[in-house]
Amino acid sequence: MSYIFNNIYLYIKYGFNFFIVVGLNTILNFPLHVKLSFKVKIELLPFEYTMFHFSRFRNTSALLYLHITTTVFRCVSTMSGTMRAVNFEPGGPENLRIGSVPVPKLREKEVLLKVYATAINRADTLQRKGLYPPPPGESDILGLEAVGIVEKLGSGCVKTWKIGDRVMALLPGGGNAEFVASREELLMPVPDNMEFNQAAAIPEVWLTAFQLLFLVGKVKKNDTVLIHAGGSGVGTAAVQLCRQFGARAIVVAGSQEKIDFAKSLGAEEGFNYKESMFEPKVLKHTDGKGVDLILDCVGGSFFSQNINSIATEGTWVVYGLMAFSNF
Repeated sequence: MSYIFNNIYLYIKYGFNFFIVVGLNTILNFPLHVKLSFKVKIELLPFEYTMFHFSRFRNTSALLYLHITTTVFRCVSTMSGTMRAVNFEPGGPENLRIGSVPVPKLREKEVLLKVYATAINRADTLQRKGLYPPPPGESDILGLEAVGIVEKLGSGCVKTWKIGDRVMALLPGGGNAEFVASREELLMPVPDNMEFNQAAAIPEVWLTAFQLLFLVGKVKKNDTVLIHAGGSGVGTAAVQLCRQFGARAIVVAGSQEKIDFAKSLGAEEGFNYKESMFEPKVLKHTDGKGVDLILDCVGGSFFSQNINSIATEGTWVVYGLMAFSNF
């Protein structure tokens, strides 16, 4: 017999700043097979966080081993002047830690967001290694995009946004924190039918892909587009934009898994550059014509193959030089 318990919500309500530390390791003796699936929601007044959905169990004929481990939650208000954020010392991911830092002070025409979700991009990993400093005068906290709720409007804002609006932000940094300041013109509304964790992946990656295809590459319907790093964030976004617009996407990637994923998103073909040269396969797929547009984040090592893969009067957009990097 199986008992399934789903969507169990635990509400803990307080009106002040505090820490919650929960740890439970239990062995329960049951003569049954039992599966527990917990979703725990911590609701704080006036702040709210939702924990991870976790389910960890082992069924045996007589024992249920249930292990529930949560993390440390802290509710901080702008009144205290501090917030939790990702801090780091240059190096590997083991140098990342959560620390307390000042809440950003708003400059003119900036908006303060209460962050509900953020994302990690290649630039963040490079900054973590000490190889990609933020622009002068900007936050040294990681995070080039974030989504959340408008918490406060700075001076000079033109009233495009109001307190409580759901927005996503393209940032020079600072997104991996509880609060972040953003230029008001770099905010976009989050559609009502989109979750925060989905919207967090849009500003940096999807705007880059859109810019490459439409503003720089001037893609047209029925164009064939060769997308390098087809399993990357920008690559997968570009594939989907091609499909939506009516262009044909071909990807180059380093594994069959990445190629299969790109195909599931709309790419019509994919080639593994680690197994063989992609140039002859691209020409065969396009009946010798070549592609109309190349989105290239690799550079050097693919130079000659790109030259031979592009059609007459085609466009080749180079937006990265990963072949020249040692990191």
